Amino acid sequence: MKDLVYAWALYPLAAYQLATAALEAVLTTAATASSDRTASTTTPACPPNTEPVHGKNGQSLMTTYSLEFGKVGDMYPVPATAITVDDSDENALPRAVAAYAIPFLKPALEAAGHPEYADCLFRTTSDPSYGDFMWVDLLSGEGARFCATRITPTP
Repeated sequence: MKDLVYAWALYPLAAYQLATAALEAVLTTAATASSDRTASTTTPACPPNTEPVHGKNGQSLMTTYSLEFGKVGDMYPVPATAITVDDSDENALPRAVAAYAIPFLKPALEAAGHPEYADCLFRTTSDPSYGDFMWVDLLSGEGARFCATRITPTP
C-alpha cells in the first residue's frame, strides 16, 4: 500500500489507473470464484483530457461542485457540501473531496469494523456526475468501493 501512496503522490494518473485495474482484478476474481453471487464490474474510465482548461487571458477556470455523499453502514457520515476547484488540474476535485470527506468517514468506518478503509482515495468515473471512495490492498488482493457521491457542477 505504501507503494501505491508513493506513486499517487508522484504520478496521480498512473496510480489511479493502477488502483482501478487492481480493484477490477479483485472484483473479477471474486465474481468468477463464486458462481452463486454476481459482481458488478465496470470498465475503468478513460484517462481524462490532460489539456489545461483556460478562460480569457489564460486564466484558469474555477468550478464549484455540489457534493452529496451516500451511506456508510446505516448512516450518512459526510455532510453535503460545495467545493470550488481549478479545472486545469484534473486531480484537483478528487483530492479536494478526499481531504474534506475522509475525516468524517474515519469514525464511521471504524464503527462499521473496517478502520483500514480510511486509507482510501476518491475516484471519479467517465460519468462526471458520479464518484466514490476506493480502498485497495495490493498485497492481499482485496478492495472495496464505498460511499457513492453525486457530483453536480453549480452555475
